[in-house]
Amino acid sequence: MKFAIRLCWLGLLYVFMSQSAAASSYKKAEEALFEGETNAAQSLIQNPGCAASPECSELAVLYHLFTDDSDTAIKRLSAYEVKYADEARTHAFAAEAWRSIGHQVNIFRKRTYYNKALQAKFRAGAAESALPRYKVLRASAFGQDGELAAQRKLTADIVANDAKWGRIAQLNLAQNTDDFEWGTSVAAAAIASYPDDFFINERVAQFYWTIGNIAKAQQHFLVACKSAPPVDWFDRKKWLDSCFLVARFADQDDVNREAGVTALHFVLAEHQLLTIDNLEYAKLLLKIAGENDRTPANAFIERVIRQSDNETLVDAAIKTAKAYDLNH
Repeated sequence: MKFAIRLCWLGLLYVFMSQSAAASSYKKAEEALFEGETNAAQSLIQNPGCAASPECSELAVLYHLFTDDSDTAIKRLSAYEVKYADEARTHAFAAEAWRSIGHQVNIFRKRTYYNKALQAKFRAGAAESALPRYKVLRASAFGQDGELAAQRKLTADIVANDAKWGRIAQLNLAQNTDDFEWGTSVAAAAIASYPDDFFINERVAQFYWTIGNIAKAQQHFLVACKSAPPVDWFDRKKWLDSCFLVARFADQDDVNREAGVTALHFVLAEHQLLTIDNLEYAKLLLKIAGENDRTPANAFIERVIRQSDNETLVDAAIKTAKAYDLNH
């Protein structure tokens, strides 16, 4: 009997370890997609059992999004939503994915997929497993749908139950109602309570960007950039966007170049793959940084030239090196 029980536990441990290994593979492939490398994801999603795993299903949707295959992304996402419909996180993922599809398709199809994103937000906040952050999505959806009374009511409920996400819900409401004076006070209170929080700083930065305060927006995007990157794809995307916007404001708006340099240092420390996408970050760093702050870009370009077997990438790196008079 004891031997049988031991075998049972060993079997369960093996299953758990196998699932953990698979989840780790999916996450690594997802990270690679953010750096412009698609091979790992392509290999994993070709597994016939991919649809049986929510992580693999998500990876498949992301792969088709990153490779601009909107039609296949739509099919995979639709199936994923149905199969895992009971989970709030499913609909949070779907909301961002439908919105991304809306960005990709032609102008005559955009409204359809933006509306799907809106409906996914409603479902995310209505699910039994909805965390406060998913209820914030539902409150935001009410505002987008013109139901301000419903947004106000749900925002008040969120505030009563979760201080941090309540602040984010209030910022959404302030922005939807153009109450920027109230929004500014909410932003200040949120930062005072959660000075280093990724979600607070990213949302506050978005608010300041909306009202045209680029310096404040850059300041809080930089704090978000410095924060540990969140796990979920839609949060990881916000992290990368935060870092990029800090640098873009430095480049295009000539606001605090030192902040832009710092943000790109963070990106190039996280992103090590030899890809076109990462080369673009290196090029932007070369553009805005002084000679003493270019080390990560120089090192990346040198690695591309010495190690990459992608001729197009190597040619682009050599061209960049020549343009900035780098010695390789």
